[in-house]
Amino acid sequence: MKNFTDIKSHIIPEFDDGPFDIDESLEILILAEKSGVSKIIATPHYENLLLNNKNYKDVEEYVEKLNTLVHKHDIDINIFSGMTLNFTEKIIDIIDTESQNFSLNKTRFFLIESTFNYFDENNLKIIEKFRDKRLYPIISHPERNNYLRKNYKILEEIIKLGALIQINSDSIIGNHGEISKRFALEIIEKKHATCISSEIHNKDKIMSPNLDQSYEIISKLFGENISNKLFISNPQLILDGHLPKFED
Repeated sequence: MKNFTDIKSHIIPEFDDGPFDIDESLEILILAEKSGVSKIIATPHYENLLLNNKNYKDVEEYVEKLNTLVHKHDIDINIFSGMTLNFTEKIIDIIDTESQNFSLNKTRFFLIESTFNYFDENNLKIIEKFRDKRLYPIISHPERNNYLRKNYKILEEIIKLGALIQINSDSIIGNHGEISKRFALEIIEKKHATCISSEIHNKDKIMSPNLDQSYEIISKLFGENISNKLFISNPQLILDGHLPKFED
């Protein structure tokens, strides 16, 4: 059994786009444990929270409920609170006012995603804003972004500015299509990836707990040392609030 730290998941029910209710959350967490996950950050979409009149305090309350539930059922997994942000003007206000409440486990790390078909180059200014405040944006699943796939230099610029890169497990497996898979592997081969996460949403084949499957694929292609960094040590460092190490 591996000891994966999963920094992106949608396991909070009712006000995110993951499980329907807390019972389904529990089923998903049981599967996550079986797939080798021991620590997981709940990262609901910030926009979904706004639509449902919720905030970070509601996330923390649900995380506490889920931790109580998994421990009651002897599930060996610990859950932490976080958020998935979008590249919008609201993000500047978050940085300037209460950034820690929207970070991963109240650290200096923030999970941010863009639309799938475009990446506004003005987003680079937002990344610079994070770094000016010594905060670290983690760009979520760039392998699924059609614009970045055609403009790798933009991804390189993102990394030069100090942003980190999170890849989806489903992309490695091929559940998001062959193009996303090839691009994800290219990012890893160029040593531009920071970590691989599940982005759990449900119990089905796609966006389900499957880190064990993608771990095996990456181990065969790049070796266990790379896999352990992407699935275990780097995400654990992020969870603890430390910058991942990238030396070979």
